[in-house]
Amino acid sequence: MRRTVLGFLVLVLLSMGFGPTPASAQEGVTIVADISFAFMVDNTMLPAGKYEFTQSYDQPWEWTVNDAKGAVKVIFSTEPAEMMRPPRSYEATFDLVDGKYFLTNLWLGGDEDGYYIAMSRSEKALMKKGMRPKEERVPAKKK
Repeated sequence: MRRTVLGFLVLVLLSMGFGPTPASAQEGVTIVADISFAFMVDNTMLPAGKYEFTQSYDQPWEWTVNDAKGAVKVIFSTEPAEMMRPPRSYEATFDLVDGKYFLTNLWLGGDEDGYYIAMSRSEKALMKKGMRPKEERVPAKKK
């Protein structure tokens, strides 16, 4: 009897995935932003325009960028990020370095957890030259 109860508990824990992960409540989120400047994501330059940033259902740290027509422009990976004072609304943050914008974070409104995009080769090269980034925030909304 004791073995059966233990086996059942193990089965329940396995089916639950050992508890929630920070992104589990946010899998599949789509954020829409109207970006007024050209920017880089993962070594790909995108022109100014309206974009959708969509989180993968099965890989919560993987995102895609779609243009206004729905065409996939970039697929990129992120890492978990945390903000002490989370933004009240959704937003995308960018580093402005030497006149070029680089996507750095995606924040989900009211949540201290977000997503960090690693520096591209281009941004790293500018930083090695001693240039310092200025942060730009672009409001977004959940689709």
